[in-house]
Amino acid sequence: MANFLLIEDDNTVAREKQRNLERLGHQVYWAHAPSDAGRFDSARIILQEKDIDALFLDIALEERFSGIFLYNRLAAAYRELWKHTFIWSKYTNSQLREMHHGDYEFPIRVFVDTAQIPDENLFRSSSNIDLEILKKRLVDLGLQ
Repeated sequence: MANFLLIEDDNTVAREKQRNLERLGHQVYWAHAPSDAGRFDSARIILQEKDIDALFLDIALEERFSGIFLYNRLAAAYRELWKHTFIWSKYTNSQLREMHHGDYEFPIRVFVDTAQIPDENLFRSSSNIDLEILKKRLVDLGLQ
């Protein structure tokens, strides 16, 4: 069993993601708060108190790319406190592995490359995420 930190602003989506990860046998800590500042504080406390194996991040929190800013703040101070990062976002798509200059793809590509997040850790945000694909990736990382 692995411990995951979930950063998601939509309660319905977060609960579904949490249920999916718990179905796979993992403990999920959700950094939920009504603002990005509150989510940062919640995530910081969880990272300091729990042994987190992976961070699951929604890129679009309050604003289009505010999840990236939150990640950067967390990583600047606490990056050694988690091993892997997964991105779940409506702005992530299968073409992201190629360089595009679209409104969304380009900044996400830059973020993913700079943060050294493997393409295999990028998922399109959906409550119907293919759990078998996620499970296979977790197995590959030794988390399942």
